[in-house]
Amino acid sequence: MDAAYVYGKVVEEDRLTSDTFGLLKYLPPRRVLWPLLGRAESFKGSYSLVDQIGGSEPVSSEFFFWPRTDKRREPDLLILLRDEAGECSALIVEVKLTSGKHDLDAGIGMLTSTTGGVLPDAALACDEAIGDQLGAYIQALLTDQILVRSGRSASPSLAIEVEARRLEGERSLRSVQRAKRFLVYLTPHDSPPQDDIDETLEAVKALPPENWAGRLYWIGWRSLYEVVEAALKAQSTPRSSEQAMLFDLLRLLDLRDLRPFRGWKLICDGLPPSENEAVSFWRPRWFRDI
Repeated sequence: MDAAYVYGKVVEEDRLTSDTFGLLKYLPPRRVLWPLLGRAESFKGSYSLVDQIGGSEPVSSEFFFWPRTDKRREPDLLILLRDEAGECSALIVEVKLTSGKHDLDAGIGMLTSTTGGVLPDAALACDEAIGDQLGAYIQALLTDQILVRSGRSASPSLAIEVEARRLEGERSLRSVQRAKRFLVYLTPHDSPPQDDIDETLEAVKALPPENWAGRLYWIGWRSLYEVVEAALKAQSTPRSSEQAMLFDLLRLLDLRDLRPFRGWKLICDGLPPSENEAVSFWRPRWFRDI
């Protein structure tokens, strides 16, 4: 499904979200999504996302594009994972390609008492209490302020089914224990974007630690490339529909230059001999006398 078309999205990051996760939603979560979550790095501490989820490989997943908290807040994706025991976990995924975080005016700040002390209950009840984009998203997720959206439907009869699925998604989300709700920040960086992370940690630090510790994670786009590449190599059934989706996903990431850097040799291998010779600056003879 072209989620960007269904939800009226045209900007590059939204197209990337639609193209990649629009393919991932049709793959078993054990194939790509679960190994990818295994690479998530905690914003603070040595938490493991898959361990926090419960360690049990999910048997099903549901993808809800561009849910909403209020008129100014719109995460890119909500994923619901369900294990064999029927226990559900919720992930908000915020996708970045070229832009940074979309924070609100820092003057909004945390809600405080007249004596300057933080009011955790009031802060948790207000989506605008945190100006930081990621902080506001995890706050909204923890306080049941995430609303599933259905997107557009042309046929009235189909719209009824779409709405039924939306409501079922919201019911499933509301049933998720607070300890099983997480945020994933997906960016093109080769290592965690520490400035963004520090800003978010500063924004949420007034909340009780149990509300955010072990809930916030970063993943790089290039990790997705590596996971998809490994899944494609592990495919034993040639020309299967699953293999085709994995190949299309890998090709998409490759065209977006979201592949890991693997050394200069691979770059030079694709050049004509004369150009290859010109850039072979690492050859041992250059460094014999050093």
